[in-house]
Amino acid sequence: MDFPKRTHLSFTSLIFLLHLCAITFGVTDTISRTQPLSGDLTIVSKEGNFELGLFSPGNNGNFYVGIWFRTISKRTIIWVANRDIPVSNASFPELTITMDGNLVLSSLGAPIWSSNSTRKSSRSSTAVLLDSGNLILRDQYNSSDIFWQSFDHPTDTVVSGQWFGIDKITREYQNRVSWKNQEDPAPGPFSFHADLVTMSQYVSIWNHSEVYWQSGNWTGKAFTSIPGMPLKSDYIYDFINNSRELKFRWATKDVSIITRIILSINGQLQRLTWSSDSEEWIIEWYFPAALCDVYSVCGPFGVCRTGSDEQCFCLPGFRPASARSWDLRAWSQGCVRQTDIQCAESNKSTDTKESDAFLKITNIKFSQNPVKLKVQSMEECRSICLSNCSCTAYAHKQDCNIWNSELWDLKQLPNGNTDGLDMYIRLAASDTLVQDSEKKAHHVRLIVLIAVLGSIFMALCALSITVKMFQRTSSKKAFSDNYSLVVYDYSFLQHCTKNFSDKVGQGSFGSVFKGLLPDSKLIAVKKLQGMKQGEKQFHTEVRALGKFTIII
Repeated sequence: MDFPKRTHLSFTSLIFLLHLCAITFGVTDTISRTQPLSGDLTIVSKEGNFELGLFSPGNNGNFYVGIWFRTISKRTIIWVANRDIPVSNASFPELTITMDGNLVLSSLGAPIWSSNSTRKSSRSSTAVLLDSGNLILRDQYNSSDIFWQSFDHPTDTVVSGQWFGIDKITREYQNRVSWKNQEDPAPGPFSFHADLVTMSQYVSIWNHSEVYWQSGNWTGKAFTSIPGMPLKSDYIYDFINNSRELKFRWATKDVSIITRIILSINGQLQRLTWSSDSEEWIIEWYFPAALCDVYSVCGPFGVCRTGSDEQCFCLPGFRPASARSWDLRAWSQGCVRQTDIQCAESNKSTDTKESDAFLKITNIKFSQNPVKLKVQSMEECRSICLSNCSCTAYAHKQDCNIWNSELWDLKQLPNGNTDGLDMYIRLAASDTLVQDSEKKAHHVRLIVLIAVLGSIFMALCALSITVKMFQRTSSKKAFSDNYSLVVYDYSFLQHCTKNFSDKVGQGSFGSVFKGLLPDSKLIAVKKLQGMKQGEKQFHTEVRALGKFTIII
């Protein structure tokens, strides 16, 4: 009786062993000189948390070496090797360990990217993908001897357990840099790293020059600019700040929670946590809280509309520099002119028609420092700008404000906010004519729309009145038909009969009630009862009775 059971167990064990062998020989976490990575091959961390291989974020044929979460349904990249230089799948890219012990990505035999380890590596180097998501280059025979690691060279993401900071002696630091857009991991204009001046906090910076957000100092439990941080009991925080280094890391108490902190394509620092229920990333927080507080989030000649509906738009006479990026809501590349300004000598002559003109944009707030000039009037300010070929815009409020370069970090304030200025943007005269015609066309469309809606409203009102008059006429005709019958409201008859309380008889189509008119005349009121099929006969009876005088 036990023999079939033992056979079943042996068969199950065999299947398990075959599956284990497939996993063991089919998946590895290591790249070595004798085992490079190419094509669709990947390496997987020991516990299966992360995977490394070639990926393509868009449909443009560009491929990159990257690391992504392996345990979720949506491929999410945490690190990219060759973010500046993509390769094509047709170029037979290969990731391997070279003779000098470095990890190198090559395409058609030419090197594309290298780990460029500053520490002396060895010919016995191997690259291993750890379950933390860290790719390390270490000695094959001494696992504690690490020459290089991806955690020291982040792209836009930091994950649980990853240190992030600065060596105060060598001034080497980890720097997160945003992607250009969701389909292009090339470095964008926004970065996040330790404050290189105070070395006591972290800052978000545009173009390595403009700080637009600061974490604030560490209080022992949180950074001062992240007020909800100490309330999050799901995380463990470690912060070190001494004469040698400044570094910080966080880790989830529950290892099943998948979370990350990224510098988004629009410069906001965001924490996202994976939801297995919705199979989506859920944003827990982001800083700055207002998109328009990110310096020049809309790029050159782009304007950030502040308020509840924050988004970017190009100045009139300009178009997105990259239409695809704007479709992906990545605005940092900004806008370019639709028509180049002429800036001809004719601009300096009052006898010749001007080839450039100015378009007024209302309630604009700017952070660039313009050239300030003392002038007597708005017209004088305009003439100064027009005579200078490098002048792109002017504004006049007490002083004449002149901008002689691209316009960055423009914000349009909502109605009622008086902190902005009216700015006059220099355009080719043909573009101002287009803008004027578009405004006129818009006004015409608006007037036509109002007229059409008004006509429809009046027609509906007239139709409603006509229907009501027809209903009243039809109701009267139903009982008159030249028989001179008087039509009474139901409520009037109800009053005369004291709510049909004095019944004096029963007819074929209903009951008859005694009533009294206001002039004290007695009346008999017959009330129709039953279904609709008796209504026509009842009308006939009323018409017949109308020909006679009945005395009660």
